[in-house]
Amino acid sequence: MSTATARFTLARVRCHWRPVIKVGAGLVLISVFWFASRYPQLFSKAEHTGQALPSMAYSSQVITVATDAPVWLRILAATVNWLDSMKIGMTFGVLFGALLHTVLRYYPLKIGKNLYLNSLKGALVGAPMGVCANCAVPTACGVTRGNGRVEVALGFLFNSPNFNPVVVMMTFLALPLAMSVTKYAILVFGWVLGLVF
Repeated sequence: MSTATARFTLARVRCHWRPVIKVGAGLVLISVFWFASRYPQLFSKAEHTGQALPSMAYSSQVITVATDAPVWLRILAATVNWLDSMKIGMTFGVLFGALLHTVLRYYPLKIGKNLYLNSLKGALVGAPMGVCANCAVPTACGVTRGNGRVEVALGFLFNSPNFNPVVVMMTFLALPLAMSVTKYAILVFGWVLGLVF
């Protein structure tokens, strides 16, 4: 390899280091979240469908208190237990939101001005992500603060926690059919209503 060729290769790599770093960071972040945290956690919850949980806010307890404990102690225990159960998801939400913010600053989305189509695109991207409602907020903020379209962020925000395939399956397994259908009918109606107005 000649010196000119080596210089050309190094110059090209230096020119594309930002996208390479961003793509690499995105792949690592999503892979760790999907395969080490979110989907295993969702499948674990699906296995325990119908069993009693310590609380609706968290599935495992770090601090256990008696039901007749003082209110301040129960609130403190619930807060610590909730923070423990949300630590991986919220970390992902903040990191992924920051990554989207950075990427969209350098490479803005070119998706057109059609509100309905943009909302549908955000919904289609959000559904497989599997981000919970708490974690979807920083991710949606990353889209809007990175000069992304608001309708894309909202489509992602509302569809990621609700239309994830595992969550849909759990909903229909855990709840009566009428309640599951009603839930998704209301969600679709709200989404259509949001598009219209």
